[in-house]
Formats: sequence, C-alpha cells, structure tokens
Amino acid sequence: MNAPVIRIDSLSKYYGKYRGIEDVSFNVNQGQIFGYLGPNGAGKTTTLRIMLGFLLAYKGNVEIFGKNIKRELLHILARTGYLPGELSLYRNLKVSEFLEYFSKISGSGNKKIISELLERFGCEPEKKISTLSTGNKQKVGVIQAVMNDPELIILDEPTKGLDPLMRQEFYSLLKELKHKGKTILLSSHVLSEVERVCDTAAIVREGRIVAVEDIHSLKTKNYRILEIKCREPINKAALKGLKNISDLEIKHNKLSCHIHGDMDPLIRALEKNYLIDIGSSNPGLEEIFIKFYGEKNAE
Repeated sequence: MNAPVIRIDSLSKYYGKYRGIEDVSFNVNQGQIFGYLGPNGAGKTTTLRIMLGFLLAYKGNVEIFGKNIKRELLHILARTGYLPGELSLYRNLKVSEFLEYFSKISGSGNKKIISELLERFGCEPEKKISTLSTGNKQKVGVIQAVMNDPELIILDEPTKGLDPLMRQEFYSLLKELKHKGKTILLSSHVLSEVERVCDTAAIVREGRIVAVEDIHSLKTKNYRILEIKCREPINKAALKGLKNISDLEIKHNKLSCHIHGDMDPLIRALEKNYLIDIGSSNPGLEEIFIKFYGEKNAE
C-alpha cells in the first residue's frame, strides 16, 4: 500500500496563550479529495500554513510526498499548488501577466492549460487585476493554483466570492483533477460543498479534530428520518424504553423521529396501531454533522 501523500501527526500551534490548533492528526491518500471542514476560526488556515512552511508548529510533524517539510520544503512546494484563503494579487498587473509571472517562478508553466482555464472560467487575460470583482479575482486565484499541473493542490475556502455557475464549474474541475490522480486538500466551512465533492473529511472545531469520516459512511450511518401515520392516535407510552430513536414528536396519529439502526423495535411497539403510511429519508451531511458532533460545529 502506498504511503499517504500528506501525513500530519500531533500538530500543535499556539499564538502566545491562545491556541491555534492542538494535536491535529490526519492522512490524505493519493488521488483523494479530502475536506478539512469547520467553522471560521477553527484552525483550518493555521494547519495549511504550517504545511506550506509559512508558520512554524509548536510541536508535531508534517510529511508531504514522504518528505519532512522542515528538511525538503522546496521540493514539496515545487509539486504543490496553493490557493490561500486571504487572496492577495498584484493589482497593477494584467491577469495574463500575473499568471505568466507565477508560471516563471515555478518553472513549469503550461500555456495550453492556462489558456484553457482562462476560457473555462470566463477570465479576460488583458484586464488589470485592480479592475476585477472579488469573484473574478478568486477565479484567477483558482487558475494560479492548478495551472502548473501540480500533484497536490491545497485550497483554502476556494469558492469564496464565486457565483453559482462558477461554483459548478469549479466542482467539475475538481472531479476532473481527481480522475487524473491529483490529490486535493479542500478547506471549507461550507458543509454542502464538502458533501458534494469530497471523499473524506476531517472535522475540526476550536483547534482540535473532532472526527475523520468517510463522507459516504457518514451519510449512511444507518441514521434516518422516519415519519409514520396511523389510523388512530398514537400512545407515546408504548414507545417508552426504545433506545434507538430520538427527537420524537407525536401529533395525534402522526409520528416523526430520528432512528438509528433497525426499525423493527419501533414497528413492534406500534403493533396495536393500524399503520397507514411510513416514510423514511436520509438526512443531508449538514443535519448529520449537527446530530453527531453538536450544534456549535455547524456554525
């Protein structure tokens, strides 16, 4: 089995007496879109900046491509594309000049890829960056992060400022890059975004990892929303002692609840009722996230 492209072990960073992150650990495998999910201020950007050598960790280790960032950072950066969360571009350059400049710095510019990306995202290469809207600047930032065909792409809040159509285009691009075997680390506080494109997510809150979850497994944890309609009123006392239901609501002959695991105990408890209808649905990632990890995590 191949070693992870990213291996983070017990990473901690403090700003004076304030915690940035503490004991953060996770791995990202080759060809994976890995979500780094949490509210603003949770420590996502701090983690990314340590990975890229912009900040020094208080303790812990980071390996990328099997190489330690403290010893082989330049080698790592040459194979990595990065979009910062706080994007700052050279205002006096044209879009084409800015991208050409960064291509020369990396030494691996691909004019064909740049041209295709400019057209794909509707960017005007001869426009000065100072005249661009926030969304158009973000598109330039996205192009800059992927234009040199990097093996690893690190994106910090990449859809900030993008309109809905451009977000769809961005999501399509991520799937194409994954298909090519690229590894992508996507930091976001947007739950629906992570649900849509990521394979796995590390959930971070107040500087600590709450969980690392496979997105498909998280969405299918045998946790469902159940609605039942009976012919006669439902006796709540008959359901007392059922341990696999929560958020139970009964209104006359209608029941709704969250159910974990098998449905049989609940149906048996209602055996004296004539069941008219049963509806079962799987919740979205946001609802699961709130349910399993607490309301504060979903800010």
